[in-house]
Amino acid sequence: MDEVTAKHLSSFQLAGRTLLACRCNNSHSGNLSVRDGARVIITRTRSMLGQLEAHDLVVVDHEPTAEQRARASSELNVHLAIYAQSAHRAVAHGHALAAVAVGWITDRFAPIDVEGAYYFGSVPVIECHPATMHATTAKAVAGALAHAPLVILRGHGVFAGGATLEQAMQRITSINDSAELFIRAQQLGADLDALARKPYLDFSWLKS
Repeated sequence: MDEVTAKHLSSFQLAGRTLLACRCNNSHSGNLSVRDGARVIITRTRSMLGQLEAHDLVVVDHEPTAEQRARASSELNVHLAIYAQSAHRAVAHGHALAAVAVGWITDRFAPIDVEGAYYFGSVPVIECHPATMHATTAKAVAGALAHAPLVILRGHGVFAGGATLEQAMQRITSINDSAELFIRAQQLGADLDALARKPYLDFSWLKS
């Protein structure tokens, strides 16, 4: 295990296990990365995020070699584009079930629970063709994350940035919980518009 991998392995393992436990990934979905100076450390293609080991982390240059690209996650271009356009130091991507479902019915998701409203206010939803492994996807996701902590990619999953992998991972699990609550309220026949106007969702007082 090299020095760079050793420095980051435990944070990758924590994020990967948590995303799997919170149903924000299946056994082999999702990817994680951190920016380390002039390099990016990213999970390898087809890795199991819930059982990451040192060999599952790939150190790549900002201009990756062919060998680095062959080993790295298929979403490498998205991660590199995010780092090029934002101050995020870490990126997490998960196939969060409830968040994907909400992304099918709205173009911007506004949580109706206190935690979601506090952390996010509202979350952009974007639709890309193709929806994965393409320069179009990388440009759209990076553009959204330049102005937001996370974005829902319709039919695919959630990309989140943060100062650390723990923060990026937490953002995915949090928005997935908010999305599940939204769906349950809808299934119960609740008045979603009325819930969205509840005064406890207004955090403008924190800015005063």
